[in-house]
Amino acid sequence: MAAEIIMNDKEMLRTLIKERIAALTPEQIASADEAIMDKLLSQSAWQQAQTVFCYLAVGREIATLPLLRAALAAGKRIAAPLITSPGIMEARLISDLADLHPDRYGIPAPPPDSALLMPMEIDLVIVPGVAFARQTLLRLGRGGGYYDRYLSSCPALRIALAREAQLLDDILPAEAHDLAMDMLVSEKRIYLPPSPNFKP
Repeated sequence: MAAEIIMNDKEMLRTLIKERIAALTPEQIASADEAIMDKLLSQSAWQQAQTVFCYLAVGREIATLPLLRAALAAGKRIAAPLITSPGIMEARLISDLADLHPDRYGIPAPPPDSALLMPMEIDLVIVPGVAFARQTLLRLGRGGGYYDRYLSSCPALRIALAREAQLLDDILPAEAHDLAMDMLVSEKRIYLPPSPNFKP
């Protein structure tokens, strides 16, 4: 019964995964994150994308600054989230990582006067999450709904980054607005949905 309650309660699931992540050593985190980046950079979906919208990590999220540096070095256009109101974010172009500064929530963000990138212009979105289901690639976020709202109007490919400690074998509780990822990259392997719409 306890397991059933946990698997059907998003807040309890978030607590469970945060405890797993907190138990990881700095060495385990560094090793996992490096392996995740290596796997992502080897994917054709990443290599072919010209315009990438990528989250900026906070706390123990998988660090994305190395990914952004690689994107800039490869000549890609990159954008990062700028929160404009509760529950709403925009993709803003960045050309220099030195321009990023913590926003009111302590999350690195582009300057408010940075150029707006429309959802239809994006090829690939790198999506954060607290937990993911291995079989369905459904995502459990922090609860603010920012990515659910944004991705509902963005046709770009959705790739999530997650350590194995964030993955669950059981099906996550899902609502109508919850979107599955097109690919999930962990330190151990690449996960694809049951009926992928592309081949990596």
